[in-house]
Amino acid sequence: MRNLKFLILAIITCAITLSLNAQENLNLTAPLLAPAPMGSVESNGSGCFSFSIQNVNNPGYPNAGDTEIEIQLDLIAASNGVADLSSDLSPGAYDWSYDSGTNTYTGIQSGPIGFLYSETITVCFDVIANSPCPVEELGFTATGTINSGDDGNTTDNIASSYTCTEESIVLPVVLSHFTASRKDATSALAWTTATEVNNSHFIVERSTDGQTFEEIGKVEGHGTTSSFTQYTFIDLSPVTGKNYYRLNQYDFDGRNDKSEIRVVEFVDTKTSITVFPNPAVDFIRVSHVEEEAKLEFYNMSGKLAYVNTISEDTVVSTKSLAGGTYILQVLDIHGNKLHTEKIVVNK
Repeated sequence: MRNLKFLILAIITCAITLSLNAQENLNLTAPLLAPAPMGSVESNGSGCFSFSIQNVNNPGYPNAGDTEIEIQLDLIAASNGVADLSSDLSPGAYDWSYDSGTNTYTGIQSGPIGFLYSETITVCFDVIANSPCPVEELGFTATGTINSGDDGNTTDNIASSYTCTEESIVLPVVLSHFTASRKDATSALAWTTATEVNNSHFIVERSTDGQTFEEIGKVEGHGTTSSFTQYTFIDLSPVTGKNYYRLNQYDFDGRNDKSEIRVVEFVDTKTSITVFPNPAVDFIRVSHVEEEAKLEFYNMSGKLAYVNTISEDTVVSTKSLAGGTYILQVLDIHGNKLHTEKIVVNK
């Protein structure tokens, strides 16, 4: 009778075990997140999250590679790939690879997994773009998905976790470089963004006193990107004196942020150019021309009588000109008048 009881108990135990083993029940949870979901990770900060994988066993799928786990990272990156991933088991039950193009980890089951199996996978990450603290499931997310075949299990196969940056420190655009410089008679602006989140456009603004700014142009943004992006803008009509420039960046929901100010100065060259002698007999000397320019003589009827190219201090012969009064003009390469003077040529 005792042997019969042991036999019945063994049969029941075996039946229960087979019944439990017959269903693959893969629990994937992500309860461990540092900092906590309602905390924050600052720009260029870092953090870690952990995925718990439990109870993976099914005699119907006895070979290695039955279960595949995918962890997708949104706006966070594991800069060192699989080196930033660890397991509390040694060795772990999965072979992991990392695709930097899709920012995705893939784990393939590499060996048999017994009943009551449990493994915790930890991924440490760097922030590559800013986001306000999430409402529901927005923000930085990491999702694990189990693709293990049709075993009748439709639950406990997906889990998500997230973190965020504090909205008060969020910049939609990280501006890494902004310059403004004189290029001939124009101002050349150039800037580079390291990352962009929902970047709609830039408004280029100019001021003559550094206090009151006006819009002089608009440059479209690149939405959301973690790549370095270069922009340029040319101010074709800078004012004489100091030109103060700044960028006013707008994202798609209307938030904006202003850059630091850059200054480009244009000296009034009209008062620095000199013409000597006046009256002239055989020649004149044109001095203090900063760049290559055009020299023109017009008679009093408005007819062009002489034209030549000059630079710096240039001696110009007037022997070909008839005696009389002329209007002398010096123009830059863009046709802007730098100097105008009435001059007399004696013969």
